[in-house]
Amino acid sequence: MLNVVTNTMGYLSTWQPSIGQLQTATVLYKDASQTAKILDQEYDPRNCMIEYKSFDFVGLRDLVDAGNEIRITVNGLEYGVMKITSKYDGKTMIAQLIRL
Repeated sequence: MLNVVTNTMGYLSTWQPSIGQLQTATVLYKDASQTAKILDQEYDPRNCMIEYKSFDFVGLRDLVDAGNEIRITVNGLEYGVMKITSKYDGKTMIAQLIRL
C-alpha cells in the first residue's frame, strides 16, 4: 500500500551519508499542523515527519539512534532528523524531522 501512495503523492527525499553515495527515496511527508492534537501527538510547529520504506536510506536509523546529527532534504527543503521509529509491520519507518 505504501508503494501506491508514495508513487501517487510522494516527495523526493535525499540523504548524503558521510561515507558513500547519495541515497534517494520517495517518501510521504507531513508537516506540523494543529491537527496533530487530534492524532494525540503534541503539536510543535517546528516538527514534521516522513514515512519511508525500511530498505530506503540504509544506515540512517542506526546513525540517528547513535545520536549523530543527520540532515535530509525533502522536496528541496533541509531538515534535521530527530528520531526514527518503525510502524507495526517493521517495513515502514517514521522519521520525526525539524526544519533547519
